[in-house]
Amino acid sequence: RSALPAIDGKVSDTAAARLPDWTEDSFPGILLNVIAGRVANRFDLGGVNFTVDAACGSSLAAVMMAARELEVGTSDMVIVGGVDSFQNPFDFLAFSKTRALSPRGRCRTFDASADGISISEGLALIVLRRVADAEAEGGRIYAVLRGVAGSSDGRDLSLTAPRAEGQQEALRRAYAHAGISPATVGMVEAHGTGTVVGDQTEIKSLSKVFADSRTDVQFCGVGSVKSMIGHTKAAAGCAGLIKMALALHHRVQPATLNVTDPNPSANFAQSPFYVQTEARPWLRAGDTPRRAGVSAFGFGGTNFHAVLEEYRGGYLDSHQEPFRTDWAEELFLFSAPDAQALGLVLDRAAAGIAAAPDAVRLADIAASLARGFAPELPARAAIVAAVADRKAVSERLIQLAATLRSAPPAADGVPRRTDPRGSFLALGAALRPDQVALLFPGQGSQYPGMAAALTMHFPLMRETLDDASRWLGDRLPQPLGALIHPIPTLDAEVALDQAARLTRTDVAQPAIGAVSLAMLRLLRSLGLQAGSHVGHSFGEYTALHAAGAFDAQTLLQLAHARGDAIVQSVQGADADLGTMAAIGADAAAVRAALGDDTSVVLANLNAPDQTVIAGPTPAVAAAGDRLRAAGLNVQPLPVACGFHSPCVAPARDRLAAALAEAAIAAPTLPVFGNATAAPYPSAPAQVRRQLADHLVSPVDFVSSIRAMHDAGARLFLEVGPNGVLSRLVDRCLTGQDGILALASDAKGKAGIGAFLGLLGGAAAAGLPLTLDALWARRARTDLDVTTWDLARSLPKRPAVVWMIDAATVRPLGGQVAKRGFATPMEEDTIVINPPPAVATPLPTPVLAPVGLAPVHGGGAAHIQQQRDRRREARARYEPGLWSP
Repeated sequence: RSALPAIDGKVSDTAAARLPDWTEDSFPGILLNVIAGRVANRFDLGGVNFTVDAACGSSLAAVMMAARELEVGTSDMVIVGGVDSFQNPFDFLAFSKTRALSPRGRCRTFDASADGISISEGLALIVLRRVADAEAEGGRIYAVLRGVAGSSDGRDLSLTAPRAEGQQEALRRAYAHAGISPATVGMVEAHGTGTVVGDQTEIKSLSKVFADSRTDVQFCGVGSVKSMIGHTKAAAGCAGLIKMALALHHRVQPATLNVTDPNPSANFAQSPFYVQTEARPWLRAGDTPRRAGVSAFGFGGTNFHAVLEEYRGGYLDSHQEPFRTDWAEELFLFSAPDAQALGLVLDRAAAGIAAAPDAVRLADIAASLARGFAPELPARAAIVAAVADRKAVSERLIQLAATLRSAPPAADGVPRRTDPRGSFLALGAALRPDQVALLFPGQGSQYPGMAAALTMHFPLMRETLDDASRWLGDRLPQPLGALIHPIPTLDAEVALDQAARLTRTDVAQPAIGAVSLAMLRLLRSLGLQAGSHVGHSFGEYTALHAAGAFDAQTLLQLAHARGDAIVQSVQGADADLGTMAAIGADAAAVRAALGDDTSVVLANLNAPDQTVIAGPTPAVAAAGDRLRAAGLNVQPLPVACGFHSPCVAPARDRLAAALAEAAIAAPTLPVFGNATAAPYPSAPAQVRRQLADHLVSPVDFVSSIRAMHDAGARLFLEVGPNGVLSRLVDRCLTGQDGILALASDAKGKAGIGAFLGLLGGAAAAGLPLTLDALWARRARTDLDVTTWDLARSLPKRPAVVWMIDAATVRPLGGQVAKRGFATPMEEDTIVINPPPAVATPLPTPVLAPVGLAPVHGGGAAHIQQQRDRRREARARYEPGLWSP
């Protein structure tokens, strides 16, 4: 009762403490037209300031005005954005009455069940500068605004109903202003409110303009940030612009949520667009830069569209932001002088993580542990753990310590995997690089979207795939990147077709080679070195590249030449080119069951319990019946021909011709050949001959792995997609102690957990890795992971609960000292030097092209004086408000 206003007109003390006080700042808090002026006042900005109202297109309209300021040279920098904090009952009533709100409270842009918007609040601000000015001052550039334009719908049936012709005009004007064709745009951030009429009109407008520039279908992704954050109305345009700028910066096409069945009325399959239902690497075809469009439309028929392009100038290392600062999984490393000490280290870590304050990030803990990790110490451990549940991380460390005490590994330096999630223990001297073997997969390991998470997280992966696509040019039916990472689809038949296109021999081999090459480069950038290499079938080419026999471009071109030689032989032959079948038995059992049948050959000896036969189709069928009769399991394989058998002999001469033209040198490290189970010869001519014969020779993977083990290999690391070979190694060396085989990729498992597991195993082996890049620009605080007094390591920040209302912002239960932004300028404790008593009048600017400095008639000294004064004033504000 005490909290209620009194009858006599007085307000109770409790209510008065919570009601806002009227101050000189109250007007700016409720008058929208002074928002921009308030910013200019606080930062002492001298350019024009004004607030734009174009309904839901407001912030993109402001961007258009900002771009014009820069184009005509009246401003050198513009702060532009949108803010919308109107989330009141009237807004909900108005949107409900117009049947615009989603009853489910979700924006389902371009979904068949879309039923309206979900309104929200938002603040989105960006800084625009001419590219040359931003580069000159070393600014971080996220993207380049190529053009922006707008239009009105004109006369139509309704003030609020969108009109396709008006939207199309805004699009055409924007691309004309940008000087580029819509045909080069890879993604469009749609206005995409999720209303039935709005979405249908927008996709119709986009399809018309984009189809006029290009005849093929589904070359451009479309999505809407409103599916993630709701409709921020006036801030929506800049929210979409920021989303696309970040997408271009990270070279990742972000997902649109809440789409389970694309709207059939949009006819996406026959349009230039597909719905971007999942995130994927934004790979480039050729030299055309990545480009994106952003739309924002407002009530009253006002339309705006902006065209963005990736920045391709030189990035400073500190300017390349990580794709994600918080990973789903982290790698934790531990070392100690002996097993007993390591157990205590694990115990303390488990207790420290369990008791860590909520403000402590596991990424900071992992980075701090890595900085203190000593691979040369005789006791080492590593785990890969999901960070969502820190209690589970602590429990796994307790389990790891218990395993160390109850069943310590042999002191041979080889890590033992203690659980399939990625926990490793090793005792003894660190392994040497010559005890490490790299495995490279061959055809059959490919799948759509392989290593997608790695490609998004690590720019080196993406850059390698871009290089591979450029090296192959137009040799493939589609750009290589589009085949490895096809467009997202919710149609099962389309997904099957995408997988089938990737199995074509002249596509599969370059695709596997490119992904394996990218992973190899990434691992080497982290300091991994190996003493020997082996590949399975086509993977032998990647192994030879890793050993220095030829460069990366030659690898990709030979991968295509090898696959193309087989395809050409299949297409040009009238005779049956054979097939293959897998048998669940070793080579001896298969030979015994086949008896004197020589119509098929043992093409692949993959493991003691897996052999593959190849030969003419009728012969393989007959051999399959005979093997089944002997009690063996037989599985026909869906292949184009009988690989590694006389069936592909017609392709050998074509491949030999390509090998003769390639620049091939002697490998500098051992590469164990499939056919010989021995290192490749050192003479380039012999390397060429063995590679040509390899096409028709059996793959004896079992003998190759055993020969590498006999030569001293103990840690086998698979570099490439799917993780098939690392599983085969375990079967090939069954019964052998002191070995570990790890994969860098796991099909069907999202994220980079498998890759981190490989690094964890390699670190536990004591290899001298340089893992700082895993936490570059992600780790924020160096924590004390020795005593585990984590609270002391955290930056000291006062905990303040703020009251926010329409008039003021103040801490609950107290007042902030009047300084900086918390006080009117006349009471500000910061003194800003006043301008000169007599200022030189500003000259009239002369129009200058975008990207060039404006030309002024003799006023350069005054302009520089103004800049110096403002720079000095900014430098005197509170530390942290301005950063380089």
